[in-house]
This record gives sequence, structure tokens and C-alpha cells, in this order.
Amino acid sequence: MEEAEELYGYGLLFGPDKQVCSLHINDIAVRSHIRKFGKKGSCNYCGKDKIILHLEDLMKFLMQTVAYFYSDPVEFSSYSSAEGGYLVPYLDAWEILQDNFDLEIDSNKLFEDMESWIDFGKVWADEKMMHDSGHYSRPSSWSHFCYLVKHKARYLFHAYKNEYDFEAERAITILKEAEKMIMRYGLIRTLDEGTSLLRCRQHDKSEIIVNITQMCAPEIQYCNNPNRMSPAGISMFYCAFEPETALRETLDVNWRGSKYTIANFVTKDKLKIVDLSKLPLLPSLFDINKRRKYEDLIFLKDFINDLAKPIERDGKVHINYVPTQIVTEYFRYMGKQKVDGIIYPSSKNLGYSAMVLFFDHYASQEKLQFLPKSIETNKIQTFIKK
Repeated sequence: MEEAEELYGYGLLFGPDKQVCSLHINDIAVRSHIRKFGKKGSCNYCGKDKIILHLEDLMKFLMQTVAYFYSDPVEFSSYSSAEGGYLVPYLDAWEILQDNFDLEIDSNKLFEDMESWIDFGKVWADEKMMHDSGHYSRPSSWSHFCYLVKHKARYLFHAYKNEYDFEAERAITILKEAEKMIMRYGLIRTLDEGTSLLRCRQHDKSEIIVNITQMCAPEIQYCNNPNRMSPAGISMFYCAFEPETALRETLDVNWRGSKYTIANFVTKDKLKIVDLSKLPLLPSLFDINKRRKYEDLIFLKDFINDLAKPIERDGKVHINYVPTQIVTEYFRYMGKQKVDGIIYPSSKNLGYSAMVLFFDHYASQEKLQFLPKSIETNKIQTFIKK
């Protein structure tokens, strides 16, 4: 009776009395657990003499992770007979393990035996992720931060606190935590003196580009459109490390009759840069000791996905760019470590990176060396035909 109650607490039933080795599940943390807590014996699924673990113990280990990220919806949601269930999205544990946790099992028989341990009468829901975005998203998530600064408080967001939801994080708290993550995972790097940067500018066909003032960051009166990192009216230096990315990140192929110029700049001094182009790999969901790292990196991945995704010029661009613009200003003015810019994955040239330097029209002339002989101007049709 006590064993049945214990299994019920895990969301399990009595299943086959079998032993499994680490060869059959493609997850590093699960394999490590089997090798650490198993004993020598014969695996029921490959017949090899290996370190094996009882299937019951394996299922308890897996369900500990399910119970960490999910809970019983009866604890926080109403049930509607008319709606045919709880009023929040819910799943059974096998759906979570297979679909949400991507647990890979190489044996059909093991798959069936593990499934038979699951209590399908028990359902699970994520209390803090009832929706992907908006007010009900995870309080410390990137999507919650976006919701706050887009739809609640944009300019005095650091002072805003939702009086109806005391669990929700303040936007400024989320920003501070993001900075800690960037420090924690070593995402601030030094850009060496003499680093070559490519900048592209699209312009009217009548303009002839000959000097640095035409190719550096624009003067503020020409900053009429919002960009991914900078709102209208604020000048910054956007660039890339190779020509193709500079071109793709800059050019609007619908501006027929225009020309574009690409030119080379070189850094005069070492620069401190937040490098978001190469995040550490996500640890296993089942690694109990790395859950904080997993949740940190999910936040950063969501943020970087927002940086990298193309945004349609549909009249909402001034709203959709707000979260990344705020993050940029935070690192520029409020970060504990002074940085000069941000490297981010290119939204137009996948697999490559672009960069924004916090240099306006005058700072970009002072801090970067312009190479006038590198100037190359072409009609927009030249790029379109590539």
C-alpha cells in the first residue's frame, strides 16, 4: 500500500519488473544517473552485461523533472464540466517526456514498458506558462519582459509594479538578472585593436560617397526610423564582420533606383562587447544540478531569437523593437561593466553575426579608423542579381 501511494505521488503505476542499461536513452543526464545509481547485471533490452537500473527507479528519476517544471492543475486552476477539463492547457506525463522534453528511446519494447508505468489519469500543467506570452507568461521570462515594456510601462518601466500580481517580476529586475546571466556565462569579450568592420549604407543614386562623415553613424537628424537596437533619433554604428552580412542586414531591395556603398573601418582601441552570437549549449532537462543554467539559457535564447528574427515593416515596428532597444540602453548606461556594443546573430544572413557599437556620428569618427580606399559603390540591382 505504501509503495502504491509512493508511485501515485510520482504519477506512476506498477509496471514491468525489468532492468535497463544506459545505452537505450539518448540523454546524457539520464545515462549518467543509470551509471551512478545502477548495479552490474543483464539488461532486459539488449542482453548485455552492463550497469543496469530498475525501470521503476528510472521512471521515478524522470518524473522528478516533470514535477519540477509542471504541477497538478487542481492546485491553481478551475475545472469545468462544460468545457470538459481544466481551464488551462494540460498534458499527461508521457506527452511531456516525449514531446516537450524530447526523450529519445531506441527500443520499442522499452518505450512500451516505460509508457506502462505512467498514470494517465494524472495530468500536469505549467502554472507559470499558461500562455506563451503576455501577462500570464513565466514571471521572469523574456516574453513577460516584452509584454511589460510593450503594453504596460515603456519609459518608466523601472518603477512599474503590477499591483494585481505580486509574483510577477518587475522589468528592471529581469534586466538585472539578464546581466548576471551574461556575466555568469562569460558572454562579454574583448574585440582587439585593429579588428576589421564592414559597414553598408544605402543611399540616393545621386550621392557620391567619398569620406567618413558619409559612412559613419548618421547624424541624429537623419535617424528617422527605429532599428533593432536603437529608437528613432538615436545614432549608433551598425556593422558586420564580412560584406555579405553587412549588405543583407542593410539593404531594402524595394528601393529601386538606389545605390549602396560598403566600406571598411578598423577599431583603434580594444572594445568590450556583449557577444550573444555563441551561447553555451543547453544542459539536459534531467540534470538536477544544472536547472538554473537551463532556465538562464532559455531566457537568453528567447532574447536572442527576438534579436535575430526579421520584423515586418507593418506599422508596428516601433513597438516590436522596444524590448531589444531597452536592453541595449541598459547595457550602454546602467550595466555594472561598461561595454561598447553588442554582437548578435544576423536576422538576414543565418549563421553569421552583426554588431552595433554605441558610437554616434562623432564617436564613430573618433574611435574608428576609416579606410577610404575600401569604398565600393554599386546599384541596388547588383545586389538583387546575386
